[in-house]
Amino acid sequence: SQNVPNPMSSTTRISFAVSESQNVTVEISDVYGKTVRTFVVEAKSGDANGIEWDGRDANGVTVPNGAYVYKLIGNGFTLAKKLTVTR
Repeated sequence: SQNVPNPMSSTTRISFAVSESQNVTVEISDVYGKTVRTFVVEAKSGDANGIEWDGRDANGVTVPNGAYVYKLIGNGFTLAKKLTVTR
């Protein structure tokens, strides 16, 4: 699913479903391809899976306004979507 809300101002939820239980990596990058934050989720089949992102990078610094890409990476799949940060 697309993140909600989009654009985000303070937090956003990235939700997804998987057909089999597995670890899923959620990687958020800037438009230049630099990874700003990475999450690893123990996703369960049939459950509502996802993460809440507070708009901060791996060092806890608030990211600037702009466009970002999040990738969901799992067993045999990669999905990328765009999100926008506005404050």
